Amino acid sequence: MIKEWDLLRTIACLSIVTLHATTWMIAYNAFYATNEALQLLRILLCFATPTFILLSVLILSYSYPTQLPSYFWPKRWRFLVLPYVAWAVIYAVIAETVYQKGLLGRTIIENLFRGEFVGWFVLVILQLYMLYELLKKFKITDVVFLPFALVISLLHHAIVQLPYPFFETHQSQLRLLFTGWLSYFAIAYITGKHYKKIAATLLHYRYYTLLLAIASAIFVYINTKLGQLDIHSRRLDLIPFVCSMSAVILAWGQKLPYFKIVRLLSRYAFMIYLIHWQLLWLSSGYIMSIGFSFKVSLVLLVSFTVTGCIAIAWLIGKLPFVAYIVGAVHKGKTH
Repeated sequence: MIKEWDLLRTIACLSIVTLHATTWMIAYNAFYATNEALQLLRILLCFATPTFILLSVLILSYSYPTQLPSYFWPKRWRFLVLPYVAWAVIYAVIAETVYQKGLLGRTIIENLFRGEFVGWFVLVILQLYMLYELLKKFKITDVVFLPFALVISLLHHAIVQLPYPFFETHQSQLRLLFTGWLSYFAIAYITGKHYKKIAATLLHYRYYTLLLAIASAIFVYINTKLGQLDIHSRRLDLIPFVCSMSAVILAWGQKLPYFKIVRLLSRYAFMIYLIHWQLLWLSSGYIMSIGFSFKVSLVLLVSFTVTGCIAIAWLIGKLPFVAYIVGAVHKGKTH
């Protein structure tokens, strides 16, 4: 078990909860939507989902450098796909209960195959796992694949941003295509393959990683001042920030103690990702109505949501026949 991986997963998890907490807070008080500093923070917090995807491929490349073992897909089916399917259905049932549109079956299908809920990133990860298996099966060399992957990723982003109605109305579906995430795949693939050497280098130059992260954040800030105000994880200018922030955490994580809270949050990170949106929906209005300052409300909302997600996952995991809904949280394994 590599402790800095758990730290990276934990920070990514807390970042996505914080991002969505601000989303709900703005929904209840539109005044915050005009705060430039908050909007920049929200854009930077979007590094969370790409980081989660990057880390998944990094661990894959590190753990299985030659080929995937026979137990790989059965294990992913049990601990990744089944929880995804279960929560896709749960989200659909909740939406139907609230809005009563009479479209439960359609909503379930859209959640499952079009990723129309917060678990959409699982579909991306599964595609990248399949791609990794193909690379190993056909023994495609890094020299051939990596430049190709970077070019395809850039082409994907250039094409989907064209001003055509099709691209504008299908953004949520286009984000699922693995081609848009090949930059992260290539970076994670190389990092995982040579992780011991790269980790040692990052540790040695850890102060420089901070400078790179600051420079990357400034780059994002400049783009926002130039009018790029989209708040989502597919921004091209987030690629340097995702990589530099991951480098910071992987470097400094080697120096930090292995805190129990980090281990706990890392173990439950997948469930926090899948459950947090509903808890934010239920609790944000109440917390906002108390009248605390924005910062205090944000801390309370994130704390309540994370704690609630862990409690729900723990309780479900203790129930017979439905423990698969929460994946591997009671196995004590995060990799």
